[in-house]
Amino acid sequence: MASQQAEDASHVLKKNTYTFQLHLEDIHGKPCVEEPLIEGDRHRLREVLDQLLENAVLYSPEGGTVEVVIRPIVIPGQAGSSPAPLGHDESRTVQRGTSLSVRGPQQMMEICVRDHGIGIPREQLERIFENFHRLDTRLTREVNGLGLGLAISKRIVELHGGTIWAESKVGMGSTFHVRLPLEGKARLDPHEGAQP
Repeated sequence: MASQQAEDASHVLKKNTYTFQLHLEDIHGKPCVEEPLIEGDRHRLREVLDQLLENAVLYSPEGGTVEVVIRPIVIPGQAGSSPAPLGHDESRTVQRGTSLSVRGPQQMMEICVRDHGIGIPREQLERIFENFHRLDTRLTREVNGLGLGLAISKRIVELHGGTIWAESKVGMGSTFHVRLPLEGKARLDPHEGAQP
């Protein structure tokens, strides 16, 4: 689903003079043709991909390359705290209202959209997912919009149980990462990531 949406959304790039590269990878980072499915609202997830691709074009030089990498990942389990259920054993309580828990590994689909454009200054990087935030227009050519696209994208991703963030270097470009949980039949074989 994600690769089809990325290919469909690439029309943004093709009508300009940009190169679009789609890379599907397996859990080991090797090229593959089959991708796990993400369960979710197809139209809303398409909005997220469209937004990321449009931004990659808007903030890249004419004729630039935009890459999309789609790969399954496993995030190792970690200790954390979660709300204590009613009637839980008080002897296991770490702090009032919380109990120690261990989260198992999470199977996610990661979608990365990478451009080689102007990049985002560190002081602005932390704010790009806020409502009405726009990059300093002195850094870009004329870009229209209200500064809501990334804020809406973040909300859509979070409503699907995922996360979104960006990495960037001024003058080198940006990479936006979206991680969404794999559900049901799309989950990875637990032995697939194991080393022989």
